[in-house]
Amino acid sequence: MGDGDDVDDVAGLLSGYLADPYAGWSMGAPGAIAEFLRTPDEPVGSSGPGTVVTARGGIRIEPHPSTRPLAYRTPVGPHEHWNHAVALCLPEPAARGAARSAVTVLGPDRSALRRADRDAVLVDLGLGTTTVDACVRTADPDLLGLLHRAAGGPLDGALTTALIEAGPHRVFTTALGR
Repeated sequence: MGDGDDVDDVAGLLSGYLADPYAGWSMGAPGAIAEFLRTPDEPVGSSGPGTVVTARGGIRIEPHPSTRPLAYRTPVGPHEHWNHAVALCLPEPAARGAARSAVTVLGPDRSALRRADRDAVLVDLGLGTTTVDACVRTADPDLLGLLHRAAGGPLDGALTTALIEAGPHRVFTTALGR
């Protein structure tokens, strides 16, 4: 890869895998990872190019001009099975996210994949990861009150417990998608 068609080549490759119900996706960093999987019989929609949406969640991949796919495999299970995967790699400056280190209320999630989610509030959990912004999205007034009170401070055990109990949407964003 080295010419201006690289991002189109990667986008074409990714669109094939996005259409494949057996392809699983993950994005994140150690300790903060989001996964998107779907079943072959699950109804699928789209809110634009590089996007797959189901009732349970969605994913949007937006290749960056510096995206480099790297195929690899890892052993899985006791019978010499292998997991085949592709990492979408970027140079460090292009991969860098906000790296917030405090809970931060970002406001309405106007980039939500589903139109119905765009008025809910997006909140960065402040994990400080350099390549992924780990957020939650909610319209629940009680949870929003708790998140507003936590804003400016670190994610603590009480807030973590409240988030687990409430189960808001988890939204992870990277330089390559959400």
